[in-house]
Amino acid sequence: MDASDAAAVLARARRGDDDAFGALVQQHSHRAFVLALRMTGNEQDAEDIVQESFLRAYRQIGRFEARANFGTWLYRIVVNCAVDRLRTRPKGPARPRTPPVGVRGMPGALGRSRRHAEHGFSGRTAGA
Repeated sequence: MDASDAAAVLARARRGDDDAFGALVQQHSHRAFVLALRMTGNEQDAEDIVQESFLRAYRQIGRFEARANFGTWLYRIVVNCAVDRLRTRPKGPARPRTPPVGVRGMPGALGRSRRHAEHGFSGRTAGA
């Protein structure tokens, strides 16, 4: 979608066109999810944050200033929703973190170091 198409879709969404807002959701949902996931480390929280962010954007689309970029405005909403979620997260045992997108099943160096420390491995070979 080029800049003139994006501006037209945004203008239609601001006038209440649900299909146009749906196009904005489709265009920006992946990036919003990745941001929320990075902030929370939890897929379920990230999905909830994205949904809440788009609801807030839909309700406040009339306040959006057309001279700004919609993606930047939405990014800020996602950040605010994620911060709200993190503030209200219950204190206690940490929720399981989701590995960053694209690296599932690939333990990082930190994971290996933690396992080695738990089992008494120093990372050095015998006699070294």
